[in-house]
Amino acid sequence: MQSYGGRDQAMGFYYDKLLKAGAVDEEFALYGFMYLENQETGFYVTGQEQKVFSALMQYEQQGIYCTPVLQKNYWAKVARGERQKIKRQYQFDMVKKLETMYGSTFFEVIARLCEVSSGDVALPVLTAWKTELDGSYDADLLHLYEATVAMAVQMKLLTAHTAEKLINWVQGLEGQLMLDELQQDGEAHTFTGLAWLDEKGEIHYQQYGKQDMAWKKRQKLMLEGNLVSPVFLKEMYYTATDFRVIQEKRQEFEQCMYVIMGNDYFDCLRTLYTLPSVVPETMYSQMLQTVEAICNPDEKTAFQLYSAQLRML
Repeated sequence: MQSYGGRDQAMGFYYDKLLKAGAVDEEFALYGFMYLENQETGFYVTGQEQKVFSALMQYEQQGIYCTPVLQKNYWAKVARGERQKIKRQYQFDMVKKLETMYGSTFFEVIARLCEVSSGDVALPVLTAWKTELDGSYDADLLHLYEATVAMAVQMKLLTAHTAEKLINWVQGLEGQLMLDELQQDGEAHTFTGLAWLDEKGEIHYQQYGKQDMAWKKRQKLMLEGNLVSPVFLKEMYYTATDFRVIQEKRQEFEQCMYVIMGNDYFDCLRTLYTLPSVVPETMYSQMLQTVEAICNPDEKTAFQLYSAQLRML
């Protein structure tokens, strides 16, 4: 066993030297999406997975439409001092790729949907839940509440103005928690998961190693017409000395999901999902015909996802 460990250590050291010398290909992972704000399109591209999905959440809380996140891997040999130059080239490539995926006609259709006024019909449900949470200082429940508020905005069941007040309340409680936060032992690890309801009414839970995988699974479930939770994140601290430690933390995360996303939470989601859509059926039908006749496959998929958010499928 020690010989294998020594071999792996030697190979890792040798590979690291080759990498620094620019003798082997290095991987660049990039994430990006387009958004529509004030009738203008924009791009968000970064090499940090957690950063892109944090930005996506913030846009959703403001009621800004975002396309599905695109993830691409690039490989290149990197000479000393060339890393930022190469990364910037790949960022430009990502922007060009997004431009080919989503055209002006697609965003014209999306803009019309975005113009439909949101209501605050979800406010009674979220206010009742807020009352239960007030004073609890449960960080996991607060994170789930914040993600659910963002989801309600995207469903056009809550205005961005009202959502901002609720998010400020959450952040105020989180700020109080941080004032009394104890020093954490070990390294920070972010766990990602979600829950959904099958046709028999049974709740399923799943955790993922990457946020990108969780978001894509959620999109798939939405397109299938399932009642699905927002993506839930939890930061846990530990030192991974062996596989047993990792397995214990995974089980702890799963147990956390079972507790906070149980029957009571899905009763709340059922109420949100059954509230009337604010988009007129005739208007939606006309847009659907336009998309099916003109748009490319990527645009059609993005439109279907937005339709699923608005519960028009």
